[in-house]
Amino acid sequence: MPAELDERKQKVLKAIIQDYLETAEPVGSRHLSRKYKLGVSPATIRNEMYDLEEEGYIKQPHTSAGRVPSDKGYRYYVDNLMKMKSLSLKEEEQIRNIYNKKMGDLELLVHQTLSTASILTHYATMMTVAGGRRPERVYHFGISNIASQPEFSDIDHLKSILKIFDEDRLLTSLLREYSEGEGVNVKIGSENKFREVKDCSVVVTSYCTQGKELGSIGIIGPTRMFYNKAITTIDQIANKLGEFMSHDDLGEI
Repeated sequence: MPAELDERKQKVLKAIIQDYLETAEPVGSRHLSRKYKLGVSPATIRNEMYDLEEEGYIKQPHTSAGRVPSDKGYRYYVDNLMKMKSLSLKEEEQIRNIYNKKMGDLELLVHQTLSTASILTHYATMMTVAGGRRPERVYHFGISNIASQPEFSDIDHLKSILKIFDEDRLLTSLLREYSEGEGVNVKIGSENKFREVKDCSVVVTSYCTQGKELGSIGIIGPTRMFYNKAITTIDQIANKLGEFMSHDDLGEI
């Protein structure tokens, strides 16, 4: 676990991350001083940023004087600073609309679930489905959302990340392993066991019916991720999906 940061460093780190999430541009001390009411001078902000960089929470891209969050910085943010984001009434309705009708086609259910999750988060989505008498199946949707991220503008870099979607066994292993335990699990960048997604963040949870795990659902996106929205979306969809599958008579794949 990272050491606890004092309140001033927390404010500076949170401001850097929130600004970078919005702009995808490295953040400088002068910009922070102008945009955020941090209650300290630009010189103090520079000193705090220097300390945060020394401690590994932010880093300097080679081509910029500004700073960006590191994997360690994102982890501290997710665990200590982030406020969870509620979905809007419209977004909640989009999720309810998937499951408010009788549906006997599992393939259609999977497509609507993954497409809605992808639309709401703007990331790639994936899920496994227990096949009963058949092998477990894995599905994905929204790969173009990864390609549209500025972090992955280099085509060779993008190709290496997209390889995971061509490997059903790898994607299944990722979902199975990352859904272990309770709640929503978040793996950030270098925390990932799977090298294909070491430049990405992965948010995964399982969905269950009457205590029985039916599969896993998650998203893959850049480490510059709106984690609060991603976690809330995946959690709500997994809950609704589990409830739906407990009473709907879905056909075999």
